[in-house]
Amino acid sequence: MHVYLTDNGYFVHSYLTILSTLSTSIFWNTRIEISQKVKYLGRTFADDGSLTEEVARRIRAGWAAFNAIRRELLQSPQKIRTRLLTTTVIPAMTYGCETWTSKEADTKRLQRAVSNMFEIAGCDPPDMEKQVLRRKLKWAGHVSRMKYDRWAKIVSEWDPRGSARPRGRPPKRWADDITDSIKIFIHNEALRGNLGHGRRRIGILEARRAWSTVGRDRVTWRSLVRSIQDGN
Repeated sequence: MHVYLTDNGYFVHSYLTILSTLSTSIFWNTRIEISQKVKYLGRTFADDGSLTEEVARRIRAGWAAFNAIRRELLQSPQKIRTRLLTTTVIPAMTYGCETWTSKEADTKRLQRAVSNMFEIAGCDPPDMEKQVLRRKLKWAGHVSRMKYDRWAKIVSEWDPRGSARPRGRPPKRWADDITDSIKIFIHNEALRGNLGHGRRRIGILEARRAWSTVGRDRVTWRSLVRSIQDGN
C-alpha cells in the first residue's frame, strides 16, 4: 500500500482505490475528478449509496417506454395491454434492480409511476416491491451457485472487519430483503407442513444463518421465488 500526499489532500493507492473526500486529486500526473454520483453500465451510483437519482432515471425510462407504445397500447385488447406493459415498461423500470438496496420510499415512487401508467391503459398494476424482490432473489440464487473465484460471489459474501460500527441503527444491507424473504418462506412452509425431514429440511433451516446456503439448492430456491410471485 502506498500513500500519496498532494496539495489537495491524500489518497491511498491500493488496487487502484482512491479514498478522498475532495473534489479532485492528482494521480500519476493525471487529474481525477471525485464525483458524488457516476453513471456506469446504465446505472447511477451515488457515493452515499442512495437510490434517489437511480429511481428517478428508472421512472423516466419507464415513461419513455410507455409513450413509445402508447398509441398501439390503447388500441389493443386489455389482455394484450397487460402483456405489452409487462414486457416493455416493467423491464425499463427495474433495470439493474438486482443490486439495489432500496428503501420503502424508493419502492413507493416506483409504484406510483407504474400505477399511473397502468391506470391510463385500464389495467391492474403489479406490486413493484415484489417485482424488484423477485429479480433480486433470482440473481442471489445465481450468485450462491457461482464458484468462489467470481467477483460477484466474493463481494456478496464479504464480511468487512476491523472497522468500528457507527452509532445508531445500521444501514440496510443488500442481503436483508433476501434474508427476510427466506424467513417468511420458512414460516409459510412450516404452516403448510411442507418442510419434511432429512437433508432437505436441514438445507432450508440453514438459510436462517446464510442465504447462500439454501441458494445452492435450485429446487428450494425456485420454490422461494415462486412464493413471491404468487403473493404469499
